[in-house]
Amino acid sequence: MFLRTTDDAAIAALWLQIQTLQDYHENELTASLAAATLVALRLIGDKVRAGLPVDLDAFLQSQVRDVTSVFAGSILATADTFGQHVMAGAGMQEHAKDWLGMAMGAGGLAGLIAAASDRYATATQLRVAKIIRMNEGPRLAAWARLLGMENEQRARNAAAAEVHTAAQVSTQAAAELTGKVQKRMWMCRLDGREREAHHDAHKQIVGLNEPYIVGGERLRFPGDPRSSIHNWIHCRCATALILR
Repeated sequence: MFLRTTDDAAIAALWLQIQTLQDYHENELTASLAAATLVALRLIGDKVRAGLPVDLDAFLQSQVRDVTSVFAGSILATADTFGQHVMAGAGMQEHAKDWLGMAMGAGGLAGLIAAASDRYATATQLRVAKIIRMNEGPRLAAWARLLGMENEQRARNAAAAEVHTAAQVSTQAAAELTGKVQKRMWMCRLDGREREAHHDAHKQIVGLNEPYIVGGERLRFPGDPRSSIHNWIHCRCATALILR
């Protein structure tokens, strides 16, 4: 997670290393999230087809419980990976677990898990409610889409956003714990698909606890969920740490 030099080749290599780690956790979360959601959708789908009443509030509560467990396992695993990499890079392997308490703090991983679970479950509930209101023919087609590729794609989109944010939160928390990081730098994937504001932020260097200024917004890190949707969703940027 550290840069020893800020030349383009070093930045590209570090971005690829970070993305490779994220991809692994994204794939794990996508599979678990899609599977958990599919079970719930099949159960409620059976009720709808049988003409039985559906308690959407109870469905939402059940979904929140199920996906919270899934998100928690994946986000903590992501944090473990990135926190340990930061500690190893700073030569503090013996403290590789100490950063977790900082990362779990207010607005950190605990908040991320709760917000991700509620957001995902609520979106599923709204989709189910919409399908229930449909006539028989459109309803069957909509259920087929929801149980198929739509469920998988929703899980993949959620996994990409939440894993990316978890990686950034844990990197920041671990960097603060080391006491060896003075500055950090915004790294953008310059492949022609990046948004203009993120392209302009490439190589922006700030203090460890100073915000990046991206598209006129103050961001704590790339993928900051407190920022606008345009600055957050589908962000592929990353933080590079610079040792004292």
